[in-house]
Amino acid sequence: MRGLLILCAVFIFGVKVPAAYGAEDAKHMDFHPTVSPDERQVAYYSYRGAALPDIFVHDIKTGKETNITQSPDLWEIEPAWSPNGKMIAYGAGDSMRSLEIVVHDMHSGKTTNYGEGNGASWSPDSKLIVFARFDQGVSSSVHILTVATGEIVDIDLSAAEGAFSSSPSWLPDGSGLVFSNQIKSGGNSNIYTVDLASGAVKALVKSPLNTGTSFVSGDGKMLYFGGDAYGSKVEFPDNISPRLNHIYGVRMEDAAGEVPLEKFMMVSGELKGQQYFAELAADGKSLYVETGYWDSSTFHVYKLPLAQGMSPVKISGQ
Repeated sequence: MRGLLILCAVFIFGVKVPAAYGAEDAKHMDFHPTVSPDERQVAYYSYRGAALPDIFVHDIKTGKETNITQSPDLWEIEPAWSPNGKMIAYGAGDSMRSLEIVVHDMHSGKTTNYGEGNGASWSPDSKLIVFARFDQGVSSSVHILTVATGEIVDIDLSAAEGAFSSSPSWLPDGSGLVFSNQIKSGGNSNIYTVDLASGAVKALVKSPLNTGTSFVSGDGKMLYFGGDAYGSKVEFPDNISPRLNHIYGVRMEDAAGEVPLEKFMMVSGELKGQQYFAELAADGKSLYVETGYWDSSTFHVYKLPLAQGMSPVKISGQ
């Protein structure tokens, strides 16, 4: 699930936002970072003043920023860099409720539209994209696209509790998916995995948090996810922020359904503000995450080293 000012985040985090947001309210807001495999560039979507969001690519060494979409009449959001480094997938449309999956070839600049969908995530071999489709915030479905042919298959997630599946991502070996499901009876979301061969669905994390973007580290040892505790009446331990959205981590060995809240690690705790989306660098040593404040309409991308003692590095908005 993705940020409060985009369709998915409105559905999942349950936050009310102005209907006409995206004009003069946005000073400078960079969201949903995705890093190239060689970690030389970071892409994100950005609101700049009155403009609708575009996809920008930021050169980490030089600081040069390039707008690769430049479509003033379209919303272009949630980029995802392919593991082979050759393509960026993103959602594009004339409104937040009519987004389509677009793939941008980084060498030729050619774009290919694959139809309705949003929240793209690439398979480890860069041949498939998993994405979600949303029905006016009431329900959703998850699908897998074969990029070479355009073939799309539906994924049955009905065994998971809840009716709103989102934030699909791939397990490191490509054998299955990780996704969040909002529970029918409340605002909290649980995290599940589905095995693509058998269709078996398994709960990884059940908690009172509203969980969003979720993914497993390349070595299979950690599950990372965005989460907040808005509206929950549970008394949380000190490692959980009751009001702000942060990026959390849980060891996969502990991800067996009912995970004690004490097992949650707030990995973005050093960053001020709220964080919703994160992506792990290919070497597994850093997270790229946006952070900021809605009151000031300012969000920027940071590199967050996972090793103790290392400070976050500001990437965008220098």
